[in-house]
Amino acid sequence: MSKNNSFPYIYGNYYLKHKLFFKHPLKIKPPVAFNRQYEIYANYEISLNIHANILKKGTNMRTFEASGCMVPQLIEASPSIENYFEPDREILIFASIEEYTAKLNLLKNNPKVRKKIALNAFKRANDQHSYDKRVDLIIRNL
Repeated sequence: MSKNNSFPYIYGNYYLKHKLFFKHPLKIKPPVAFNRQYEIYANYEISLNIHANILKKGTNMRTFEASGCMVPQLIEASPSIENYFEPDREILIFASIEEYTAKLNLLKNNPKVRKKIALNAFKRANDQHSYDKRVDLIIRNL
């Protein structure tokens, strides 16, 4: 990402101890409380989501949070992510630096695409992934 001039701003405590911090100290920010994350999303046109090594399949909470804030997402590919959001319709996924760069440029250069991806993800998150929907699912399957 550094070589392609597309290194993102990163929020969270993990990267404050990572070697990337010393290469990009102005791009690494401390974590933000859950109830203030919308303030971060409001400042950016695109959300980048790279999963922690502990994630084996699916996605993390960041995907749902960005969807709720109507921010289009570029997400590292992982098995079964399509069970939550439809790639290329609700989220953009990448599996290589070349794919990342191409899709990042697509989002950067096309406001209509950004808006459509964000709106589709927002609708999906509200229709299927809200806390009340999850509680109902758990109760029905007990």
